Amino acid sequence: MQSNNQARVGYGQGWARPAGVVESKVVRVRTGFSVSRGEFIGGSDQARAFVWKDEDAPRPMREIVVRVGRNGSLWEGGTPLDLKIAFPQRKDVARLVPSFADWQRFFEKQADAGRLNRFWWGRFHEDGVRLARRLQAQLIDDVVVRYERPTEDPAAALSPEIEL
Repeated sequence: MQSNNQARVGYGQGWARPAGVVESKVVRVRTGFSVSRGEFIGGSDQARAFVWKDEDAPRPMREIVVRVGRNGSLWEGGTPLDLKIAFPQRKDVARLVPSFADWQRFFEKQADAGRLNRFWWGRFHEDGVRLARRLQAQLIDDVVVRYERPTEDPAAALSPEIEL
């Protein structure tokens, strides 16, 4: 049995924080090669503002492209990528593999070459961008993640990449 040394504020209201301990809520976002860091300013109980600050983060050497295709949905250097092999120690990244596989299967099953104009491209890209952002959040210090439209998408000629 594990014990907690903190005093309870009240039933259902959590634990009292020791004096002098300040938890700062921080958000980090990578867009391309730049990283922004956001912090709440003000007291620990009531934040007064949220401020973005540019962060001097080293530029990752690796770049992963999320683009669904007949051979896979993740690419690095033009070759298909397996997340479990590329990041063997990262269980949080491995948990994304089934989601990418489901996304890939949906495309293979529903995208008929004769009726690509009737495919649900908006919803499909929404799901793909969401997965790409989750992957980028997991690997923010190690990899730059980009999302590209598949060649089957009629809008791929006009704008091949969607910003994360």
